[in-house]
Order: sequence, then structure tokens, then C-alpha cells
Amino acid sequence: MTTNTPAKQVENAPVEPQRFDPTRDNWAMITEGADEILGHDLAKDEILDALQGVPFMVTRMTFQEGTAGMRASYVSCECVVAPRNVLERRRVLVETLPFDPGDLVVFNDGSTGIYRQCVAYLHAKGFIALPDPVVVNGKGAIWNEKEGKMEYECSYDLPPNEWADIHAGELRYTPSGAAIYQANVRCFAKRGIRISDGYSNAWTQDGKTRYLA
Repeated sequence: MTTNTPAKQVENAPVEPQRFDPTRDNWAMITEGADEILGHDLAKDEILDALQGVPFMVTRMTFQEGTAGMRASYVSCECVVAPRNVLERRRVLVETLPFDPGDLVVFNDGSTGIYRQCVAYLHAKGFIALPDPVVVNGKGAIWNEKEGKMEYECSYDLPPNEWADIHAGELRYTPSGAAIYQANVRCFAKRGIRISDGYSNAWTQDGKTRYLA
């Protein structure tokens, strides 16, 4: 046996919506004024390429452990697509996009393109410090089979556990000792993604390197 206990009446109490009734409530009715979960659509491959020329703002960067023997770490960029008026001013055909103006999107990158740009951005902003001397060019990271580790020519390829210091953002470690770095940013890609293709390597299987533009 159960008993119903009415909710305690308090000043400015929240109002519970009516129980959903599929015979009465349609999608438009139940979504109007609904609470929306903050989530990001994962953009991969062709979906990510659709950001070419599409203005967006990177709002958070998260560096995570990569695949052993390929890349020590990769960066996840959380973004918000520009509003419709900004897209139309850049002559973006909104109707052809796989997302809407203002959508939240996240994409991952571990290449010599976006990854390097993100590390360079954080370094220039003073969020992080890199070991001296800072080398801004060079070939991509190479796996040294004999030493069992990645070797770097360009300082902007370094993973978080090899940065010299952290001045902003948060650095934490997983139980296995992998470094995870996260920082809130406001990095505006006015021209979206730029793509360089025609080759492949150990960490760019689709023959493309993507850059923030």
C-alpha cells in the first residue's frame, strides 16, 4: 500500500508540467519552453568538413591522451556556430549545412594543423608555458620504436605532460597517469575550417590536415 504525499507548498514553488499525453501533445507543443540539455554534436569527417568557410567560436579546448604509437594527445574543440545573420554575411548557404546557426559542435584533432594551432594559441595567450627553446616549425611527431616514445621537432606538437607550466585552465591526471588539460577560451574562426589534402601519414588517415581559419 502506498500513500500520496502532496508537495510542500512554498513561495515561488516550481510548476510541474502536465504528464505527457501522446493523444494530445505534439512535438511543437512539448518543445516550446522546454529545458534544453547543453550538449555538442560530434563532427567527424564529412560533417567536420562542412565547417569549411563557416564562422564559429571555439569556447573550450580539452587535450586528452592519444593512441600509443601514433599521437601522444589530441585536442577536442567545443564550438558554437555563428548566428544566421553572421553566416549570411559570409555568404554561407545555411540550408545546405548539416547543422543550424547557433548549434553546439565538438570535433577532435591530433594533426599538425588544428592541434598545433591550439597549443600555439594557448602559449601566445599565456595560458601555458613551453620548454625552451620554443621551436615553431618542424615535421610532425614521430614514434621512436627503439625508445618507445614520441619525438617532436615542433614545440606545438608537445602533449600537456611535456609543457613547462600551466598558468590558466586546469590540468589533471587519470588513474593511469595520462594528462588531461582543459581551458575555456574565446577563439573566433571567422572562416571556419581550412582543409589541406592530397597526402596521408600515421595520424591523418583520410589524407587531410584541417586548420582553423
